[in-house]
Amino acid sequence: MSLGGATEGSIWSIWYEIDHVDPAWNSIPYGVAMPNQRMYVLNPQGEHCPTGVIGEIHIGGTGVALGYWRDEKLTNERYTEHPTLGRLYHTGDLGRWTPDGHIEFIGRNDFQVKLNGYRVELGEIAAKLTRLPGVDRAVARIQQGDKHDRLVAYLVPAADYAPLAGAGDPDLDKQTFLLSGHGVLETASPGFRLEPCLDPAAYARAKSYRQFLDDDIEPEPLHKHFLEVVASTAHSPATGRATPALEDWSAVLGQLSAVSLPDRALPKYRYPSAGSAYPVRTFVHLSGRAEGPVGGGHYYHPLTGELRPHDLAAMAGPPSAAEGDELHLVVHWPAITPLYGERARHLALLETGHMLALLTGALDARGIGYEVLLDERTIDDEHTAVCRIVLGGTGGFAPARLDLACFLRETGTTHYVEQDGSRRYAADELPVFDRTSDVYAILRRARCLLTLEGGGGVHDAVSAGFLFQRLSERLRADGMGTCPLGLRITEHGVYTMAVGMVDEPAREAPDSPADPQTLTEAVTRELAEALPDYMLPSGYGVLDALPLSANGKLAADRLPPVEFAGVHVEPAPGTERTLAEAWSDILGRPVTAISANDSFFSVGGNSLAAMKLVRLLQQDLGFELKLRDLYQNDTILKLAEHVGTAQADAVREEGEL
Repeated sequence: MSLGGATEGSIWSIWYEIDHVDPAWNSIPYGVAMPNQRMYVLNPQGEHCPTGVIGEIHIGGTGVALGYWRDEKLTNERYTEHPTLGRLYHTGDLGRWTPDGHIEFIGRNDFQVKLNGYRVELGEIAAKLTRLPGVDRAVARIQQGDKHDRLVAYLVPAADYAPLAGAGDPDLDKQTFLLSGHGVLETASPGFRLEPCLDPAAYARAKSYRQFLDDDIEPEPLHKHFLEVVASTAHSPATGRATPALEDWSAVLGQLSAVSLPDRALPKYRYPSAGSAYPVRTFVHLSGRAEGPVGGGHYYHPLTGELRPHDLAAMAGPPSAAEGDELHLVVHWPAITPLYGERARHLALLETGHMLALLTGALDARGIGYEVLLDERTIDDEHTAVCRIVLGGTGGFAPARLDLACFLRETGTTHYVEQDGSRRYAADELPVFDRTSDVYAILRRARCLLTLEGGGGVHDAVSAGFLFQRLSERLRADGMGTCPLGLRITEHGVYTMAVGMVDEPAREAPDSPADPQTLTEAVTRELAEALPDYMLPSGYGVLDALPLSANGKLAADRLPPVEFAGVHVEPAPGTERTLAEAWSDILGRPVTAISANDSFFSVGGNSLAAMKLVRLLQQDLGFELKLRDLYQNDTILKLAEHVGTAQADAVREEGEL
């Protein structure tokens, strides 16, 4: 049972029996009047509001108090004698009658404001915001500015919200952290330089693709290539050589080398790493039988191609009893844990699998026998050895038996459906905060998601990285691009990879940026389906909790200002510049202050200004434009694109509102 009311109306005046909760409700219905009480929704003239129309909630009946003790002024303000309804208390709350005969609580009437000539219901905006995935509480406010006021909102994430990108250090400057290259060991002394043959074009093709063509993907070739990869791992090089020559070391370790590509701030590797952190280091124990570097422990520096002397026994453990050459893959936790927190271990194991696929592929190609030993062993607080490759062994590497599931994206949506239709993955159910991530941007563009399913052990995680590395190479040969995702889309999912067709320019490009949404864009995309344009906030703040006063009410004066630090987009010469000058004339703002990505209605435009702008563009500048076109394309960028493709028979609608 839900109870509501006011102290001025005997505390409880309205109730609602909760039987079920309709997902379409903004909130639990306020309900109906309790016995001997009366509840009314009236407009400012004291008339009853029709069903669905918002008005102020009034309390009548025998429970209404006489007034405030020794406060005649406040009593006269809040209590009135209605000509037909009798003595009423003005609650200051907004509500409306529903078709079911209940009152729906909307919010306080001091949350009803005017902006750019429109009446804005702040409570209704907040109610819609709290229905977004991942949002626990929300509040909308008018933020005053020097030039114009803005409608803004504040969001509080749900208590169980865990960022899709991982719960790393929230204060970490990610870009500075990555540029520091914590995964590379720089303290080892310079050593013997190998000469791997590195092809920058091959590195560019091996990137993670985040933009795809909209062409459909057929699942049959994907399964075929996966079966080929699994079958190829059954080979064990039992008769291979035990001791690599110097050129062998260059070819094998060269698989893990990085190169510099144009327009990339970070080095490019042939395998992916979560966040480009590359925390897994490679150490080598040499028996000294081959020419070149001396025997003992070495660190392989991926940027210089050097084998640098290093006390391997202290780092990766003593060599095996065979006293042969060995490779060791060791995770350096300070290079990834600040980014991903508890997820760092799983992501590092996946990366180990990718590296293992490249190393063993080169060993197979050169006829060198090996045996892979997976043994997660803590070395110290910063290092864990996870994989050892003993050269001259005969065991090879047998990946865990993982199942491949294929999900295809439905055109025009972010819904992925398994090939047989039995399972679905809906990316639009992700918390709205995650829709600003690269992962969500990729999910909007990929045509297929592949996921490997199995258990949660070390062998499964390393095997998943191994198999997807080999599979990606085969798919690229068929004109497809791939991007591994740190995303679990099924109950037993170990690793997920996005797949889509790519063209030749995309393959040759040094990088493939994701182009994620801002939080404002992500929320606006959702709210625009339920609210008019003038009720869409132009910016958002994310808070751990809303500031409250001592009596538990919102302390609006303690809300931090929403920062609008977006990049100013200079209107391009031609149509964009012409539109900017027209905006400047109508809004009375300097043309230099107008950004091509500003909404007309967020920088001072209202319905009257919109009509004036359309008239100016039609009559003086010759644009074929309707008023509704401006509402649907409210930035200079959108409007310029629209008028460039508008049909010549567009008609004027000067009076349309």
